[in-house]
Amino acid sequence: MISHAERSAGRWWKAQRDAELKRLNAEEPVNEHPPPYVRHIRHLCPGIAGRSVSFDYAEVYVTSPALMVSNKLKVQVLDQELAENSPPRKVDAVILAGRFGYVYREGRCAGCGHTARSLTGRVVDGIERLPAGRKVVQG
Repeated sequence: MISHAERSAGRWWKAQRDAELKRLNAEEPVNEHPPPYVRHIRHLCPGIAGRSVSFDYAEVYVTSPALMVSNKLKVQVLDQELAENSPPRKVDAVILAGRFGYVYREGRCAGCGHTARSLTGRVVDGIERLPAGRKVVQG
């Protein structure tokens, strides 16, 4: 069961990652934004004479950093200096690194360089859904 503090931290983490993904999509535009549940994308590839080709729309798993939740449900990234300077009475919970994962998809056609990336992602429980077998990025 996820605690109230963990739920707040998860919402904060999703908002941070959604903003980062939006920034990434603006800085590095892609050709299309297919739905996040699609695994392979087909398109008419000019690199192989306009034939229909499929490419992998792979999952990217971003792990959460250690987070600190205060008594007013304010969430901050926990670093060593912050942990030493913050009085214990102001901290409700410390969420360990990797407790949450942020998942979105992206891919590129090898023939022509056609790209695709999700517009948004979703937060997953890092305990139940481990990052094994996926492209993992440290958040």
